[in-house]
Amino acid sequence: MIHRKDRQIDGLRLGKLNTSRRIRAVTAKIDINKRLLLALASGKAQNADRILHIGLKNGRSPQAILALYEEAAQKIYRPCSYTEEQIMKGLLLWRLGGVRVSSMAHRMLGLPGMTMLRAHSTIPPLIASPAFPIAGDIVRNLEALFSGPFGELLRSGGGTTNIWNVVVMFDEIAVEKRLRWDPKTNHILGMCREHGTALELNTDEDVDVLVDELHPSDQETEPRVHYASEATVGAVGILSGDKRIYSARPILISGTCKREQGPRHAELIALVVDVVISVFTRLNIRHRIVSLASDGETRRGKSLVSLTVKEPLPSSSPIYPLLCGLTFMNLLVGLWSLTADKDFRHVFKRLRNRLISRGTVIFDQVLTPDIIKKHLRGSGYSDAHIRSIFHPNDKQDVVLAYLLLRDIWSLQPVIGDASPGYKEARGALIILGVFLKSLLFPYICVDLSLAEQLQHLSMAAHLGLVLFREAEKDFLPSLLFADIMMMIKNVYFCVAYAKVDNPNSSLYIILLGTDRLESQFGIVRTMTGNDSGTDILQFSERATGTTEVASILTEYPQWDQSPRRLRLPFVDREGNCTTLGDHSDHVSPASWRGDTNLSLVNLSTCWKRGLQTLGQNVLINSKSGPHLQSLVSLGHDSGVDILSPCGTLLLAQPLNDPEDHEDDLD
Repeated sequence: MIHRKDRQIDGLRLGKLNTSRRIRAVTAKIDINKRLLLALASGKAQNADRILHIGLKNGRSPQAILALYEEAAQKIYRPCSYTEEQIMKGLLLWRLGGVRVSSMAHRMLGLPGMTMLRAHSTIPPLIASPAFPIAGDIVRNLEALFSGPFGELLRSGGGTTNIWNVVVMFDEIAVEKRLRWDPKTNHILGMCREHGTALELNTDEDVDVLVDELHPSDQETEPRVHYASEATVGAVGILSGDKRIYSARPILISGTCKREQGPRHAELIALVVDVVISVFTRLNIRHRIVSLASDGETRRGKSLVSLTVKEPLPSSSPIYPLLCGLTFMNLLVGLWSLTADKDFRHVFKRLRNRLISRGTVIFDQVLTPDIIKKHLRGSGYSDAHIRSIFHPNDKQDVVLAYLLLRDIWSLQPVIGDASPGYKEARGALIILGVFLKSLLFPYICVDLSLAEQLQHLSMAAHLGLVLFREAEKDFLPSLLFADIMMMIKNVYFCVAYAKVDNPNSSLYIILLGTDRLESQFGIVRTMTGNDSGTDILQFSERATGTTEVASILTEYPQWDQSPRRLRLPFVDREGNCTTLGDHSDHVSPASWRGDTNLSLVNLSTCWKRGLQTLGQNVLINSKSGPHLQSLVSLGHDSGVDILSPCGTLLLAQPLNDPEDHEDDLD
């Protein structure tokens, strides 16, 4: 019994010792964890998350991680394992701020250094054309952009795509008038392509001769060569909802003095299209160029008409069965069965500029700017608001354009006592509002499906056709009306091509136009601080980075805030401003909430539903109903379509209205 008691006492004593040892060990661990927690909270070392990640990944103990953190705080150790997001932040700061800003971010914020950033940058430098572009200039840029990882992604089809639908877009950006030597090609840049020739820098005499041509000794003599005041930029944009793919990629940079004639400019556009088709085919990238996009600039408009409005769509075309039944749809196409497209933001701005300068005529009702102001004031809008949206000097403000057009389509019928003239004017404004809303809503209402977008555009096309047949140029200038109809026509053609090539994918019409290219112009202007102006060489160097910046910002839209004046608001079905799910401030394919699946779209049904919805609109039916019925009664033999409202193609008529050239000011 005594021995048993002694064994129990020894067991308890040993158990107590073991417990004490375990407590000391746990206490030590807790102490280490507390010290690690306090060290992390001190913030002495940057990128504590990366230090923890590296330590845990390598199986280190808390004590070893604490030692690693203390070394990092003393600048002895620098973690070199970066996440994809940190690499993207580093690339963004490098491209926008330059090498010095990137180096500062490396030291201050612990972002990747220049060696790693250059290794992760996959966008090669672009080559600017020293004179009128030749195929070799464009081929080099295309091969540099599409031969690497991006080309592999396209060749793989992105997982779901059979044939890539491609938009070739063109726009200009103002550049500084100065000559620059391009070390990549040994050519002098900064001359206009209209009068200059490719000049290699071999001797001083080469420069002297060029300067004499730019600045003749006789002051009254016109220079034989001019400085380039703008750079014409051609880019390729793929119609895809994939963030990695849909950014515009510049392939052409060429200086211009704005004296180029339409036929010569058409040669430039045709050259770009030919080279894109040739290079994509050689690189085994399955593709189809579906449209040529531009803003409303008159010279390029003439060139696009000569290239894209030449002959009827052949019955052998794969999209002919989808489009041949659309009454009043213009089926004229050009080489490669291409259509022209006009940027919708430019169209909206030009609509506002027309209304604030001369007003419009709806059937027999004249709506001057003063009449429009009177009705807005009568609907409760303040004088300050009306002065703002009618400000004549803000012709490029997209937000003001949206506000004016929205205010017009928000007007309601007059209730109560009012003069007959006032009621007639209000009725005409309501009809105008239906046209404007049908035109804008497909681009700003993120809840619309693709079928609903097409129905709205059908409404705009049919109502616009009726209004132009009644008032012709008093309704809208011929060029503006034609650009609107070309824009609608191009949407239907692009949807038809997408249904043929990728019937189970999606299409986002917000990717049409030149906005993807113009957004890169904005990036160029914000690079390297206050140096917003660029010459031709600087632009070619910066354009290399803009593609990368645009791709990063599409992946992380919450990092960016686009300029307010260039940003269209986005609304829900009721027209109320809404918030996008990805916290971005501009609409993108990722933020579009409506169903854009092509398999659910029937073009004929959408086109007819637009006309039916228009005829059932009780607010305008009393005035527009008879005209709609008269339009519907016309047969196919009448020659009337959306580009020939009176039976003759508008684009073939001379532009004798001063407002037909208004977009040259853009």
